[in-house]
Formats: sequence, structure tokens, C-alpha cells
Amino acid sequence: MKTARITVLVSLFLTGALAILATVPAESEAAGRKVTIAVVRDGPSEMNEIIDRIRPELAHLIGADDEVTFDTSDKYDAGWDPQRLRTVIEAAMGDRAVDIVVGVGWLVTLEAARPDFRLSKPFVSATLVDGDLPGIDFSDERKLKQNLSLVMQPQRTDTEVELLRRMISPERVHLVMGREIYDNAPGVKSLLDQYGSEIGIEIVPVLVSTQWEPVLEALDQDVEMMFFQHTPRLTLAQRAAFVEALNARRIPTFSGDGPRDLEIGMLATNRTEMTQPLARRVALNLLQLITGSS
Repeated sequence: MKTARITVLVSLFLTGALAILATVPAESEAAGRKVTIAVVRDGPSEMNEIIDRIRPELAHLIGADDEVTFDTSDKYDAGWDPQRLRTVIEAAMGDRAVDIVVGVGWLVTLEAARPDFRLSKPFVSATLVDGDLPGIDFSDERKLKQNLSLVMQPQRTDTEVELLRRMISPERVHLVMGREIYDNAPGVKSLLDQYGSEIGIEIVPVLVSTQWEPVLEALDQDVEMMFFQHTPRLTLAQRAAFVEALNARRIPTFSGDGPRDLEIGMLATNRTEMTQPLARRVALNLLQLITGSS
């Protein structure tokens, strides 16, 4: 595929809920294009189902004669091993049959965003990332990394915690998130400390991996509220069971993921449903690369 260059500065989608900021090379060739997209993942997770949303969105956009293949081979799955994140990305980048790499998961996305990691092919993230994460600077076009396409989360965790503080006035907020993200995503620990200091509230991380029951047992009796963020290794059914157990203890639960959590018993959320808009935005980003459009 011949390489042309496009620069995407800010592309607002739908009602402005999503913003994409990236500098990526676009790929184009004659009608009847054949494109292979490698899908690199943090590990087994229901988050990976986003690819099933992207496929039909992209199929609707490309030409009838175009053929796009998503390669979801196990060799592109890091298996929740932080030492394998760069390995699976490099495997996709080094495969001559692969034209574009799609990343699913915070960890592979943040690994690809590292300044010292040269991306030889377009890397398109299919995961919403917080724009205030350390190491990712959205403020200056010149600092945007070549071949990297990110989709920015419109809401910030600190503003949501501040809203909860005003609503409930708790002394502490217990923030539930995936242990793997907390332990391995650069800057998350310091960012939560910064949020707590700025807002004037203690943020207590509650780390969950594949089982929620031990986490529930370890909770203090004086927990005032639980604010749920990403728990990528829990299934939706497990997350629902965790919420049901917290509700039984009359602990208020709030979602930082969106309305889907209201359906499993959480009290409130300040976020809109982003799964389908995210899939559509990623499909549009892939279309630009495949067709060479700007």
C-alpha cells in the first residue's frame, strides 16, 4: 500500500462527545483494496468485543470491492503480562501482511504512546483514554506522535469525583478500578493523589482483577461510597454481582463507565453511552487510513 500523510488535529464526532487528536500516515490504493488489521489486546476481556462493533461500521463505509481482515490471533494478545505489551505491538508492526494495528485496552494504548517507542505502522486505539494521563500531551500538535491515533475521553475522573463531593460530601471516595491498570499504566497512582489533593478529598483505590469477592470482604465497614472505573478483567455478570453485594450493604455505587452500569444496579453516572460512538469513530479513523482521505 502506498503511503501518504495526513494530520488529524481535532475531529468532533456526533455532538462533540469524542475528540480525536493524532498524527498518522494514511494508506491508499486503487479500488478493490485488501487491508489486514492486526488487533493487539491487553488480554482476555469483554472490552475486546468492541471489534465486533467496529467491523460492521467499517464495512458500511468502505467500497463493495474492498476486503478488510481483522487478525485477532493469540500472538497479538499480551495475556495481561506487562512485559509482553511491547512484544505484541512489535509483532504486529513487524508482520509484512499487516497494514494497520488496532489496540484494544489501556495498557497496549499507553505502551504505544510512549515517546521512546517508534511506530512503523499506524496504531489506532479502540479504547477511550483520559486526556490528562501523564505522558500524553494533547495540547500541542507538534508533540503528537507520528502513526498514533487516540480517542480522548470527554469526561475527566477528577470532575466526576468533585461532582460526587458536592452531592454527597463524603470524606473519602473508594475508587474501584482494574488492578492491572493501576499497577502498570504510567502515572495513574500519582494522578489519583493529585486529584485528591486538588479536590480536598481522600481517594482510596479499590483494586479488582478477576475476582470481586475478596475485595468485598476486605472493605472497611465505614465505606461511604464506591466510584467504579474500568474493571476490564471482570465480566459484566461479575461486575453486576459485585454491585448487588454492595447495594445489599447499602453502599452507594456510582459509575465512571456509563449508563450500562445503571442497568446492573448502580445509583448514578455522569457519563453517556460511548461504545457505539467509539466504534464509529474508530471506523472513520480506519477509513481515512485505508482510503487516504483527510
